[in-house]
Amino acid sequence: MLTVAPKKLENTRAGRDEHLSHGEKAPCIQIRRLVSGLPSRIRSKRWFVTVQVLQVGLDESGYGQTGTHEAFIFAGYVGPITHVEAFTHVWDEILNRAPAMSVSELKKKIRWRHSIDPKIRLLSAAVHLCHLHGVRFKVAPNDHLEMMNALIAAFPKGDRRIQNLGFGNPWFFAFMSILLNLIAEIWDEPDTKIEVIYDENLKEARKLKQGYAAFRKFAEIAAPQFLDKLAKDPGECPLRCWN
Repeated sequence: MLTVAPKKLENTRAGRDEHLSHGEKAPCIQIRRLVSGLPSRIRSKRWFVTVQVLQVGLDESGYGQTGTHEAFIFAGYVGPITHVEAFTHVWDEILNRAPAMSVSELKKKIRWRHSIDPKIRLLSAAVHLCHLHGVRFKVAPNDHLEMMNALIAAFPKGDRRIQNLGFGNPWFFAFMSILLNLIAEIWDEPDTKIEVIYDENLKEARKLKQGYAAFRKFAEIAAPQFLDKLAKDPGECPLRCWN
């Protein structure tokens, strides 16, 4: 059975975060460290977008995408911090069931095309159990080019701040699509902010950071009020990894 009971999730939804009493070896420590030092009022309203499941086409992922059907795919999960903390316990329990599975092995099995490992099914169920929501953005090369041209055309040619942002990075459009939708969802919730975290082993981390930085600069120019809903840690680093 999965180890996170519905009662625990009811408690976390009510704002009583029992994970604060867990020790340094608890699975949720990686998440708790990201919000260490924040007041409880602000901490309880932090939402995380976790970039965990990722496949990149455009000849970058190495998984055999060829021809006109290639696509860039950004995917992950989003939810309040207490839900993400709860998920880490379920995730840890499932991965360590005999036979134990490493994260590297998990990623390989996620990409199996002809069968689904039982642990993958359990992890999928855990996402729903912990009330996390999937997010995904997909764009083909031709559509990406059209989006670039449309965005450039929407601003005066003399505005070099926009022209120089580097829309050739598909991560920019991924963050624009997903984060603007999430910001709309939490717009009327005081103190609620969104933070993007990613797997420290993500091979495309450099491009992800570039795309996120371009999105923040774009928002600063076109809609600065949106930046109030994006979290930044005490070190002023707006994008962080976890392991």
